[in-house]
Amino acid sequence: MYLELDSFEKITISREESRVLFLEAVDEVEPEVLRKLRDHVFPYYDSDSVLTWEECSQNDLYAQLKDSMLTWAQEYRLTYPWVYQTALRTLWVWFVADPSDTEGVDLVWHHDIDAGMILDSKNNTVLTFTHDHFDPNKDTKKSYKKKTLAAFEKYLDRYLRRKEHLLTKKSQPANGTFRPEEFFQWYAQHLVNELSAQDIASLYSDNNKKIDARLVKLALDQIEKRLESSVP
Repeated sequence: MYLELDSFEKITISREESRVLFLEAVDEVEPEVLRKLRDHVFPYYDSDSVLTWEECSQNDLYAQLKDSMLTWAQEYRLTYPWVYQTALRTLWVWFVADPSDTEGVDLVWHHDIDAGMILDSKNNTVLTFTHDHFDPNKDTKKSYKKKTLAAFEKYLDRYLRRKEHLLTKKSQPANGTFRPEEFFQWYAQHLVNELSAQDIASLYSDNNKKIDARLVKLALDQIEKRLESSVP
C-alpha cells in the first residue's frame, strides 16, 4: 500500500497495529530507547507475572520500578500509558527468560498477545497460536515458559512480516507516495528525537521525493490521534 502524504487517514490499520508499527519505528530511529529500558529499568523488575501499569503505579512495592519507568519514558517523550504497559510486558519476557542475564536480553519490543492479530481467509480478525501443553514430568515451569515464549516470538515475527508484506508492494512507490511505515518513522523522529515537521521534511526529502513540512504536520497529527484513539 502506498499513499499520498495527505491521506494517512485512509490507512486501514487498527490502533493496536499502529502502536506496534510505531514502537518498531522508535527502535529503528533511536535504538538507545530499548537499551536504556534494559540498563535503567530492567534491574528493578522482579515479578513472575506480567504487571499492569495500574499495579506498578499504585503499589509501593514497585516504587523503584515505577520511578525508573517514568524517568525513562520522559527522556524520550514516550509518556503514553500503553507504552508503559508494553514496556512492562517486555521487561517480563526478559525476566522470565533469565532475570540475571541483563546483557543477553533480546532487544525487541514484546507486545500484549491480544495485539497480535491476523486476518484469516474470510477477513476475520483472529489470533491462533498452538504449543505443546505443560507436562511437569518433562519441564520445569521456568523452562516451559522460556520455550513457549521463544515459540511465540517466532510466531509473532512471522505475523509482523506478513503484515508488512500486506502493507507494501514489490513495486517501487510512485513519486509523491509513501509506505505507511514511513509515517510512523516520522512520528518517532518527532516524538523521540524532537524533530520539527520542517526537520523531518528536510531529512526525508531526496531527488525523488520533495516533502512539504505542512503535510508532514498533518500526518503527525493523524498518527497521534490514531495511537491514542479509544476505537480499535
